[in-house]
Amino acid sequence: MTAEQLEGVAMRAWSRAREHHPEGGAIQKKKESRVVVRMRDVVRVRPIVESQLEESTKKWTVDNVTTREDGMTVVEYVVSPKKSTGPDELLAMLRAAGGAEPVEAEIQ
Repeated sequence: MTAEQLEGVAMRAWSRAREHHPEGGAIQKKKESRVVVRMRDVVRVRPIVESQLEESTKKWTVDNVTTREDGMTVVEYVVSPKKSTGPDELLAMLRAAGGAEPVEAEIQ
C-alpha cells in the first residue's frame, strides 16, 4: 500500500473507534471505583478501613462523609484498585474491618 492508502485506512479506523467510544481517545478500562462504607463506630473502624484501602488499592481518596439520623456514618471513597486485589476480596476485607461491629461495604 502507498502512504496515502495507509493514511486513509488509519483515518477510517479512528473514525470507527470514535463511533464506539464517542468521547474519543483510546478505549480504556474503568480505573476508578466508588466504594461506600457504612459504620457505627467511626472513630475506631475508619482508621482500620483506610489502612485496608492503603494496602489493597493503588490510591484512594475520601469523596464524601455523612452521618445519618440513626447514627450510621457513610463514607464514600474513590479507589483505584490493584490488579492483585479483586473487588470481592476488597469488600471482604473492608467488611471484616469492624470486627464484632458490622461494617457494610459496597462498590458502586
